[in-house]
Amino acid sequence: MTLSWLEMTECESVFDTSALVKIFHNEEGSERTRELILNAQNNLYILDIAQIEYFSAIFRRYRNHELSKKSLNIAISGFEKEMSHYCIEPTTPLVIKEAQKLIFSYGDKFGLRTLDSLHLAAFSLISNDDWIFVCCDSILSCVAEEYPFTVPLI
Repeated sequence: MTLSWLEMTECESVFDTSALVKIFHNEEGSERTRELILNAQNNLYILDIAQIEYFSAIFRRYRNHELSKKSLNIAISGFEKEMSHYCIEPTTPLVIKEAQKLIFSYGDKFGLRTLDSLHLAAFSLISNDDWIFVCCDSILSCVAEEYPFTVPLI
């Protein structure tokens, strides 16, 4: 189920890496993602692997000349400060087992990838019906809506 932007107040939100990158790298959806993150009424969660995925994505943008050295340093230091506002969920054997189930259920139809399946698996294990899954990856959004989880339109 998709959720309009105006409906997202006072919620529990789990972010995958595609949404986290939008905090410090301006691209389509960045403004809306930042608004959701900066809303003090929201509780924010990420999977532990999102941290290393974020740094990998930021360095890739730097290598591809999408970010200057100054912007890279701001993205790194800003992200490290932001992490104090997130609940960080561990990648446990239960998350891995759930991710495998997701791959078997949605890998053939959607091409669900490994790391995306881990984010969605963690979300499925920790969330309640009123939680939202924030991602900016079209494949992962489609799978999350199939499940069905609430995914905002970013």
